[in-house]
Amino acid sequence: MPFHVQAPNLSRPDNPAPSSRAWKTDDPRRLRVAEKREAILAAARPIFLREGWAGASLERVASESGISKMTLYRHFGSKEELFKALVASMCDYIRIEAEQAHSAGEGRSITERLRAEATAFTAALTQPDALAAYRLIVSDGWRHPALARLFEQSGLAVLRTRIVAVLGGPGEPQAPLAVRASGFVNLALGDAYLEASIGLEDPDRHEKFAAQIETAIRFATAE
Repeated sequence: MPFHVQAPNLSRPDNPAPSSRAWKTDDPRRLRVAEKREAILAAARPIFLREGWAGASLERVASESGISKMTLYRHFGSKEELFKALVASMCDYIRIEAEQAHSAGEGRSITERLRAEATAFTAALTQPDALAAYRLIVSDGWRHPALARLFEQSGLAVLRTRIVAVLGGPGEPQAPLAVRASGFVNLALGDAYLEASIGLEDPDRHEKFAAQIETAIRFATAE
């Protein structure tokens, strides 16, 4: 299942087109701006994931999508702005997946909640587009350290925070919980994620993740 580009959050100052900042929240023009930005991001995503930072350009997005250059530059003044918005939209997707898994696990046992969190997250992170986004960040994140941090904070850092919440009780020190959560995440991803991220095919990857997640659960819940 590929990424669905999230509609931009128009409450953030870096997202609206300049003329939209004075519009009311329910103004139809604001919705049209959001829809057009979403269409541009959807068109740009496969180009950036396929070609990387060096091979992608606004001109190429315009050529392959049929969206005019004028429209592209009105919404994104540069390739860098478009790249930032694209990474942010992918991070939003990962964050939403994490929140859904967290909500679905409420009311269950700690073991069941840990399993649900890890299973949902590994599934999201190993989608083809998610893996391509990870490779893009590894390749070009040094150009934009803030984007690399954003990707990490919307991915593994979100999962670690969720695991701390699952494991922790009222008044329990956070530092030991953070160590257990970090170990849980590392064990749950393990070799299976490394193999997926470098492009190795493995028909047993689902079973590997399941086994790694059970090991992670035993580690996190050990007294």
